[in-house]
Amino acid sequence: MGRVLAGAFKLPWEQRKPLAHAVCIPLLSLIGVSLVSEFELITLPEAFEWLWMFIYVVPTAWLAVYIHRFLLRDLSDARTGVESGNAKRVVLYALLVLGFWALVMGVTIFGVLEMPASDTGDLIAHMVQTLVLLVVCLVVSALIGGRFCLALPAIAVGAGVRAAVRAARGNTLRLTMVFAWLPVALTVLIELLIGEDAGIFDLTLLVVLGAIVTIVEVAALSLSYRELTQPAPPPTDPPA
Repeated sequence: MGRVLAGAFKLPWEQRKPLAHAVCIPLLSLIGVSLVSEFELITLPEAFEWLWMFIYVVPTAWLAVYIHRFLLRDLSDARTGVESGNAKRVVLYALLVLGFWALVMGVTIFGVLEMPASDTGDLIAHMVQTLVLLVVCLVVSALIGGRFCLALPAIAVGAGVRAAVRAARGNTLRLTMVFAWLPVALTVLIELLIGEDAGIFDLTLLVVLGAIVTIVEVAALSLSYRELTQPAPPPTDPPA
């Protein structure tokens, strides 16, 4: 796990020039969509604000697919276009990401609905109980996501999804760290660095750092996929 996390920061930095060349278009698209949302340049009716999730997930999936292909395949194959099936991969990737998001929301909402109403008048105890239930729901969602997250890089490189999911067996906790807790930790760190009284420059920096964090997160998932799916090295003869 330590090797994967270290590589997620080290590898994109070492390959920053070819990586930037390979992913520049989806990266700029993600930053553009994030800026439009952050500065409310386009406003949606309150009842349709959830559509931003669908708008945001497309450039995110586009970027992620290109990063996976850059790290797991030849560089020359990283920027191939629609003719090689990248559009289909982006769509499938986006749908799976939305599926994970729906899982988190569904488990959380179900947990809240199952929460008994407070009839004792002890508001603090009720709040603590609700918080604990929400944490449990999020942990369960994260574990499920960790169990199936290797399907994402498999879709990106056109590999077998079932084989990737089988490879994750026995590594759910490690993959949950990569797929769920690493993004949360990095997002919280950025939010703390920016602060609450953020101006235009700070918000722009927040968006750019968020895009960089996305690269790190996807790189960690790519390296996890490579580590768990690569064939074992052939046995070597003992020294004479």
